[in-house]
Amino acid sequence: TARPCPRHEVCTGSAAMRTSAACHRAQRTSRPQPGYTLVELLCCLLLLAILSAIALPGYQQAWQRARRGDAQLSLLRIHAQQERRYAQLQRYSAVLGHDAEQGLGVGAVSEGGHYALSLTLGDQGQHYRAIATARGAQQADSSCLTLWIDDTGERGASSARCWP
Repeated sequence: TARPCPRHEVCTGSAAMRTSAACHRAQRTSRPQPGYTLVELLCCLLLLAILSAIALPGYQQAWQRARRGDAQLSLLRIHAQQERRYAQLQRYSAVLGHDAEQGLGVGAVSEGGHYALSLTLGDQGQHYRAIATARGAQQADSSCLTLWIDDTGERGASSARCWP
């Protein structure tokens, strides 16, 4: 097949192509180059950035909801221990720790480490409120910084949607 060269020559045979530098240049530049253009790569990066910007907040909220379970489980564990203690001694404990006589066997930090735990006692040990306060990365969950449960089993938080 004949292919026109930039200088209006016609390259027909293999000998003519080897001797004509213009035909060699024309053949090299006429082939499509493999790979992606810079514009195509930038479009892909832009699309990836947009998808990440949309997905990241939902991903972070899912993690925050999952870590709330750490506080809920710890508070329910404290509630169960307090009720057990009340059944035995007719008063609630003011100590979370592992002290055999007075403690509930629960640490001052939730099992996952996302909440600090505390107790407040009232009416000479007849009422209590266990409180979980967000710490570390969980403090980004501004709507549920504090969760609590009391001796009646009532649950509360800084927002109504913190307990399921």
